[in-house]
Amino acid sequence: MGGRVTIQASLNGLPQGTLTVGPLTISPNSDNLAETDNNIFPTGLFELTVPTWAVGCIIQPSPSNTSAIELGGVFISRTGPTLITFDDPPPAVLPFTTTVAMTTETTVTYF
Repeated sequence: MGGRVTIQASLNGLPQGTLTVGPLTISPNSDNLAETDNNIFPTGLFELTVPTWAVGCIIQPSPSNTSAIELGGVFISRTGPTLITFDDPPPAVLPFTTTVAMTTETTVTYF
């Protein structure tokens, strides 16, 4: 059986009670490949090449990062993980922009 990404959450203590999300499953690429890319983003535009087999990625900045991170016009979490799934074919690059050079690594894991 190939690998997969499964997301499930239960949000408790909400005014309306508990909200359950998932399980949501993302099927892997046909070859069940994975690749990790670690980078310290410079100021300005920084493009990461997406593997042609990727069906998605998880972007994980360092918990101590203080730089804002923009991905294709959307600001993503400075410190928390961001999950993105791709259509087939995936984009050629992920265009990141920062206004201040980062001093800590961001890990992008393609699957």
